[in-house]
Amino acid sequence: MLATRGSRRKLEIHADMVSRSKVQETDGSFFEAFASLPWRQENRRMQSLKEEEEQKDRPPPSEAAAGLQPKRVVVSQQERENLYVEVLYTVKHKVGATTSEHSSLVDELNDYTQEAFHFSRDEHQRMMTIASDEKPPIVILNLVVVEASGLEAKDADGFSDPYCMLGIVPGAVSGGDRSTPPGSPRVSRSSHAPPAEEDGEERQLNTHADKLRKHHSFRLSFKRKPESRPSVVSSPSSAGSGGGGSGCGREGHRDSLSHAVPAKFIRATTVKPNTLDPRWEEKFRLDHDDETSVLDAVSKLNEVKGVRGMARFFKQVAQSARSGSGGQDDFLGCVNISLQVLDIPSTGLDQWFTLEGRTSKSAVQGRIRLKMWLSTREDRGVSEEDTWSEVIQQQKLFELFVKHELSKYRGPSYRWSGELPTPATTILHQHAVQGDLTELQQAVCRWIAYAEQHQETSLDFRLLLKILKQLNDKFTQDALTYEEQESLAESFKTTLAHCFAVLRKLRKLFPAGNKEAHRKLDSLLKFLAAFSGMEIFRRVLPFQKEIRSEIIQTVKKGCVEWYGRLREQQQLDPSGDDAAVLQSLIKLVNEVCSHCFQAYNHHNQLFMQSVSVPFFATIYKQLEKLVSADIQDTVGRLCSELQNSDIQLSTTPDAMSLTMGTATFELYMATKDLYK
Repeated sequence: MLATRGSRRKLEIHADMVSRSKVQETDGSFFEAFASLPWRQENRRMQSLKEEEEQKDRPPPSEAAAGLQPKRVVVSQQERENLYVEVLYTVKHKVGATTSEHSSLVDELNDYTQEAFHFSRDEHQRMMTIASDEKPPIVILNLVVVEASGLEAKDADGFSDPYCMLGIVPGAVSGGDRSTPPGSPRVSRSSHAPPAEEDGEERQLNTHADKLRKHHSFRLSFKRKPESRPSVVSSPSSAGSGGGGSGCGREGHRDSLSHAVPAKFIRATTVKPNTLDPRWEEKFRLDHDDETSVLDAVSKLNEVKGVRGMARFFKQVAQSARSGSGGQDDFLGCVNISLQVLDIPSTGLDQWFTLEGRTSKSAVQGRIRLKMWLSTREDRGVSEEDTWSEVIQQQKLFELFVKHELSKYRGPSYRWSGELPTPATTILHQHAVQGDLTELQQAVCRWIAYAEQHQETSLDFRLLLKILKQLNDKFTQDALTYEEQESLAESFKTTLAHCFAVLRKLRKLFPAGNKEAHRKLDSLLKFLAAFSGMEIFRRVLPFQKEIRSEIIQTVKKGCVEWYGRLREQQQLDPSGDDAAVLQSLIKLVNEVCSHCFQAYNHHNQLFMQSVSVPFFATIYKQLEKLVSADIQDTVGRLCSELQNSDIQLSTTPDAMSLTMGTATFELYMATKDLYK
């Protein structure tokens, strides 16, 4: 009985296998092929996850590999030589005392310059000779009378109408050292500052510093800029206070003072009425020449000798300025500052000075804030106010030093910190000081240099954002010339265009699962978000489209371009063989599904958090239209052919019909996954 049952089982199993074999022979293994479709779909998803895992620690693709051509800045040999001579000239004629963050070693600066420019020793010597033969620059003392506080009330209403007078008290040709540290106050209502003490007429001038010491003083040269009125003085006085008279107005004060003494020797700030805490923010420029000195000129003018004589002279000027006004100016205090040119830091001074009386018995109160820094001018036949050539030179120096440091960096460019070595920062600082470039102009030059380098060699967007924020913090639209603002606007436009070009290659440059690529994309989006919210963006590019809308359009364009390349890779030709068309469509839809899956899991959150752009929804709508257009005609035609075909269940269908049916169903499943 057991043997009979076993034999029966064997017969049943054999019969089942024979039955299945017959079914497979009649249907062409259609059901087996159909049953394997879900497994194949799942296998593709697993393969996609495996590829993401493999991308995890790889370096991100380069922009060149994605088809983005670098923008190279070419500098001619003649431009390089001219710039090199300018640097050597700048180093040779350094001004101001070196601070801790800069280098004081001339040889170190020259060696770094030669290394960065890649010039030979012979070329260096030849251009050093050219720089040495040029006439030394004229050193200028820049002084800003910023504000005063806590002044004494001289008027009956409890206020004063303070103004300041400024002048240079020459040092004695012979005698002891009268220099006082810059912080030591002895202020007068006209603030005046003695220059460096002369070391003797016979001393040989071996250095530029010696030449500076030889001159009795700097000539007062207060040249008006379009945006501010020049003035010279630094001792608060109360205009027309005391017994009566309202004092003279601004124009009257200026005119009467100009008639009293030549403007290049003594100048005064404007009068600030009814205040004990005036704020002026008025700038003065004092330079010297070889033809005359303040000491000689003033002595001939009013027989002034020494500090006391100058103080009396200031008083006479003030009285003549108020003559006819019906009132007498009241002394509010003074400050004397020793002007040792070589002791003024190259970064300048910005400090408060306590006001003092004419004598120890004088009772005064309050303090005054002054800013002082050095610059130079060269006798080249151009206006002192025209600094455009210095701006261009500063920008080119930044570009050259950045390129040089990048060439020495051994890691990927996007990991470079952007920091320049001390010799480079010292050269840039001295060039800016001697050219009297403002902090804003320097920030503009730095931004343009780094932005242009980024378009040649990819830098970290966090570095660019840091530089841009520094520029935005210093930005004042009226402080830039037309050329500077146009140059900055062009830099912004090219930078934004480059950023959008990178976003259009998102699929290639920022592969899903790649940590470094994910960080770079996050930095790029945060850079664009911060840029769009900055005042400098709205002021410099007032007609620029909103960055968010530009990002959305860029994502759409990039999506269409990516789909077009994918279509070419799958060799999709609707007019070709039906089976080949179906297989191409299946691969195409599966790739689109994978892309959407990665977009949702890796990119969508970054776009939403940084720029509030629904990345997944944006690309899905685009891809849905593109896929539908490709599938609709082909599938419609194939389905129509299948419906019209005469397939009898009693006969074995041909292999082509079974293949077409299976492929059509597989395309349906892939499309279903896409629309999920």
